[in-house]
Formats: sequence, structure tokens, C-alpha cells
Amino acid sequence: MLALAAGTLAGCAGPAAQPGHAPADFSVSVEVRQDATGLDPVWLIVMPGGEMFGARGDRTAKSPSPPLIRTLSRREVDEVWTLTDATGVWASAPVPGVSDAPSREGDTGGVIVSASGARVRRTVRFQPVTPEALALTRRLRALAWAD
Repeated sequence: MLALAAGTLAGCAGPAAQPGHAPADFSVSVEVRQDATGLDPVWLIVMPGGEMFGARGDRTAKSPSPPLIRTLSRREVDEVWTLTDATGVWASAPVPGVSDAPSREGDTGGVIVSASGARVRRTVRFQPVTPEALALTRRLRALAWAD
């Protein structure tokens, strides 16, 4: 199970961008505490300039921000954008497993996404893990540590 939670903005319409091309201000933060796929817990962040930060292990309220790992190329940022969009976090129509409810104790992870000045607060519970959520998680891990 992987849960994805995102930042906040009334209405959940996605940002305007060319398909496959991330807006200049796109950022994503993915936290996986526990995953049915057997992946170890991680916290990975991609900032608008492509800077990627990350840390292995469980994140707590007192965890420091993760350190800079590397800077992604524009092509890699576009790929992460496409994978993030495929999870359904920007969908204006209901998506199975996606709700506007805040994350709750026991959730196994979270995602914060923003782009084109839009932020969406979403909790996504994948039971089982969707191929889209798994693809995003695995690609970010590969970009960070070549898993």
C-alpha cells in the first residue's frame, strides 16, 4: 500500500502545461514509509530547478530536510512530471483511491505536488499499489540511488 498526499488549493484541476513538459515551477515530494512492494522507506524531493533531495529511512516530525543528492536534467524532470501526472493527483474527476481527506495516522506515505502556481491537497490510498504510483516511486528511487 502506498498513500500519496499533496499540498492544497480549492478545486483539484491540474495545472496547464504541455503534455510531457513540466512547468518551470513543478515540484514533487514523495515519502514512502512502508510499501507492499518491499521497497525500503524513503523521502525524495524534486525542486523546480531539478535539484533532487533524498533520505532513506522513516521520516518523523523531527526529521531534518533531506540532503541534496543531484540535479536532474530537464528530460528527467519532464519524465517525473509525466509519471506524477499519471498517478491521478491532478484529476478533477474522482479517481479510485484518491480523496481530498488529509492523511491520517497509519498511512504509508505521502506526496506533495505543485506546478503552474497550483497546489493540490490529496490523499491517495492505493490498495493494492497502482502501477502508476509504483512507476513514480521506482523511478525517483532510481534517479536518486540507481536502485
